[in-house]
Amino acid sequence: YWSVFAGAFGHTYGDNAVMQFYVPSIIGSFAPKLPWYEAMQEPGAAQMQHLKALMTRFPFTQGRPDQSLILNEVGEKYDRLVATRGEDYALVYTYTNRAISIDLDKIAGRSNKQVFWFIPETGEYKYVGRKRGRQSFTPEGGYGAGKDKVLVVFDADKKYVEISAEDQARIQAENNARSDAQLDKKAAEWTASLN
Repeated sequence: YWSVFAGAFGHTYGDNAVMQFYVPSIIGSFAPKLPWYEAMQEPGAAQMQHLKALMTRFPFTQGRPDQSLILNEVGEKYDRLVATRGEDYALVYTYTNRAISIDLDKIAGRSNKQVFWFIPETGEYKYVGRKRGRQSFTPEGGYGAGKDKVLVVFDADKKYVEISAEDQARIQAENNARSDAQLDKKAAEWTASLN
């Protein structure tokens, strides 16, 4: 994700054993755990398809690296945030699941933007909501290495990602709870006015 978001056109599966074609009959560098042909079956190899699916969902040939979208500290090494964007979308990657502050107004289109978390491990999208202006987003799951997420933001008029049925049900339940709370408050005010 770091290299692709920084402008590389692709990436290969970066397993330690694969990069050196490690076999048990030789001494490997950086303590490989499996022979390269077994490491090719590790989950990370299959997860590369999710990066491709993410990038091809957007007009990625119009994309460009843009760290200016990130308002908080960009970070270093494994803690580094990296952003790429087109005219009406932006993607920001975190390897350590750290909070991301971003200026949504830098993305063209309506003032409201659709915001999702993309899960590199599974290729799933989790809906955050419609947002605008300067916002900070903290992914679920706590801070730590290998808890990657991609913040996905795009013009609300675009249909790059559809809201899942599960997220629609969650939003409806939240709206219902908010409505119920408002009705309860009004009823309490009305009852108090009778006394």
